Amino acid sequence: MIISWKYLAGFFEGDGSCGCYPIKFKKKTKTVRYKFRKSKNNYTYMRITFSLHNSDLSLLKRIRKFIGFGYVGKHNGLRLGKKQMYMYMTHCNQALKILTKIHPFVVGNYKLNQLERAINKYETAKKGVV
Repeated sequence: MIISWKYLAGFFEGDGSCGCYPIKFKKKTKTVRYKFRKSKNNYTYMRITFSLHNSDLSLLKRIRKFIGFGYVGKHNGLRLGKKQMYMYMTHCNQALKILTKIHPFVVGNYKLNQLERAINKYETAKKGVV
């Protein structure tokens, strides 16, 4: 099996997820997150995420090798009597890069809307508009 961006788009539609979520920190951070609100005692940043879930660890490792970055590890969800699940995950600009590359190949409306909402929310936070 050859891993490609088309293959990843299909994998994402079946066993993937993405989103853009606020993350709170007690102090300013130097990583690539975009501040959109500052309260009295903490900073809130937007973080875009991309993840794939599967029971085949070797497949997720091959995907990670194809992409060139990210994390592969055990998924901690409770699955009594089922196979161990694993996940590939990345966030921030790395997640944005993947979502941008698979975007032309995603055909399902639900996942396409999820992907576009995450990208738009993240891009808006980068501009400081949120």
